[in-house]
Amino acid sequence: MINVLYVFGGEKAAGAEIVIDRLISKNKDNVNAHLFISPGLFATGLKQSPAYTKITELTYLKKLNRRSGKLYLINAIRNYLVIPLQVISYCKKHNIQIVHGNTLTPSSYLLPAIWLSKLIGYKVKWVWSDHDITYFSKLDIFFAKKCARWFDLTLVVSKATAIKYNGIAKIKVLYNGLDTVQYNAFTDKRTIFRERHGFAPNDIVFGIAATIEVRKGQLILIQEFLKLVNLYPNIFLLIAGHSSAEVGYVNEVITIARTNTEKIELLGKVTDMVEFYNGIDCLINNSNITGSEPLGTSIYEAMACEKFAVGSNVGGTAEIVDHMVDGVLFDPNGEALAIALKNVIENYNTLASKLSNNARSKVINKFNIDVTAKLYNTILQEL
Repeated sequence: MINVLYVFGGEKAAGAEIVIDRLISKNKDNVNAHLFISPGLFATGLKQSPAYTKITELTYLKKLNRRSGKLYLINAIRNYLVIPLQVISYCKKHNIQIVHGNTLTPSSYLLPAIWLSKLIGYKVKWVWSDHDITYFSKLDIFFAKKCARWFDLTLVVSKATAIKYNGIAKIKVLYNGLDTVQYNAFTDKRTIFRERHGFAPNDIVFGIAATIEVRKGQLILIQEFLKLVNLYPNIFLLIAGHSSAEVGYVNEVITIARTNTEKIELLGKVTDMVEFYNGIDCLINNSNITGSEPLGTSIYEAMACEKFAVGSNVGGTAEIVDHMVDGVLFDPNGEALAIALKNVIENYNTLASKLSNNARSKVINKFNIDVTAKLYNTILQEL
């Protein structure tokens, strides 16, 4: 058993926290997992998990407001002083062999701890997970490069994410793992979902699952979809996901969707995503180049439920989808999206039969949590 101290930030669980927690939970027979985490709902929930040896809540890991100016600077300096000292002290007390930071900000707080450990001759290995394909803040870019330079290893979620560290040797790709027992094809869930929404057996239901924001491309999808509804009366579009802070964009999406309720339905935040994936016939991912997906979670979740995806060929999407083998790729523009949608509609039965089984097989072989955990343990052992 390896003693690992994980360091999480954020009071709420986002994708980055969920996938690491999934890995830790799967790996409880191989790792004694200790956790430093910000207080909040996510931390409260994790305290019920048997996967963690000890959970310590640190107020200093709470997300800081960069717009607060001098107060942000004061709090950030405090965090960069206090967190490393607490980490080193904890590591010594609990015989921690590896410290694993998750996402950029918590990992950057560990940089002084790395330097301090080298200064005092304390032997512990340092790993961090990078879930972002790019950083737009100069400060974030600075710290990402420092982390890649000083940590013993940087784990990235896709080859597309690794590109920004071109030339740095200490990089390994560790794809996010999925529980393929939980995410599976369930006839009963499909039946319940489609009856609730009034879909007929021959209706073709497209779905998109993402926060409503410009980079996710809901508005372009709606516009192109509406051009096809008169030609194909059996097509429908479901939009799952909560609203972002981009109020103007969100309102535009809501307005056009609500004026076409016979064909488009806004679902908001969906609590049972497995039912959603089972209920639809095809998942759409329309992320643009600026908002490229490091690794589109909704894509491989839908594929695990035997639904093929139509995805814009940006970021790590091509690492999930092989075009016309287990899904469909298109160039990130409205015209290409429209062509892809029309092709799927006109050839749906053939494509569904060919692609859906391959889609689940892809996830089982490449994005299965068992595969991820096995590779992760090998990485830890090598360290």
